[in-house]
Amino acid sequence: MLLEGCSWVALQGVDVWGNAAPAGCGGGIAVSACGKFTLNHTIVEGNVAASGGGACIMDIPGYLTIYNSSVSSNRALLGGIWGGIGSSLAPTPEPHLSCRVPGTGGGLCIDSLGQVLINNTRVSKNQARNGGAMALGVCQDSMMCSLGLFGATFTNNTAVQGGGGAVYFTTAVAPDQVMCGEDY
Repeated sequence: MLLEGCSWVALQGVDVWGNAAPAGCGGGIAVSACGKFTLNHTIVEGNVAASGGGACIMDIPGYLTIYNSSVSSNRALLGGIWGGIGSSLAPTPEPHLSCRVPGTGGGLCIDSLGQVLINNTRVSKNQARNGGAMALGVCQDSMMCSLGLFGATFTNNTAVQGGGGAVYFTTAVAPDQVMCGEDY
């Protein structure tokens, strides 16, 4: 499912499973340059892509919310041919990782320009080179860009070559940009 240039995307009660984008970003869901994105009561499972195995969400300037959902058993491919004809993926040396780099973000790969909230969601059994569960890049403006985790569970995710079995930040993040728990 590819969604580009929209003002708002909301997926509710949707099952996205068993899909593949071996040379692209977002095996199950790919969202680019939309104003806001919401995933609610949705299952994203068993998808495969070059990056963002379950979902690849890029260039969202507004709120990005994932709640009451499950993201499991997705993979960002770790080998093969990258950057084929028409692909926006190109190998990039670390530390310049993003969702355009193969092997990034097994369950979720998010390059955000706004606020990211993951609430009451289970992210499990995903695999990637970096960011087994999730690879996240946020802008440097702590007033505009932040990550909020409330009731999110990250279990049995694997980063096989790099870092971040659960969460891998692809950009530098200030401490006040990450909020966890009940009081944020």
